[in-house]
Amino acid sequence: MDVEWISVGLWRYEFGNVLWKLVRAGVVESEGVSLLWDRAEQVIAETVERVEVKGIQEIAVRCGLTFYDASYVWLARSRTLELRTRDRQILRECRDVARAMPEP
Repeated sequence: MDVEWISVGLWRYEFGNVLWKLVRAGVVESEGVSLLWDRAEQVIAETVERVEVKGIQEIAVRCGLTFYDASYVWLARSRTLELRTRDRQILRECRDVARAMPEP
């Protein structure tokens, strides 16, 4: 299956946290983080979308979400895509785009 990923500019922080957790769990050596980061930059940098701050703010206020969370909702709505999440508030408030991720 070919999957197309897109993200708002926050992906670097999200991916950085994933790498940090992998190092803490002993899954990835600290030295390997740079290699993984560089590869992610190559793959993801082309897929980052520009956002409309006003639209995101409206979603945040209307749905009671943080600006951060509303950014992902805005992106899903603007591209007519599903937003896969485990965030209960997004799932409750944004049923038009939010779909629960399967449990690991």
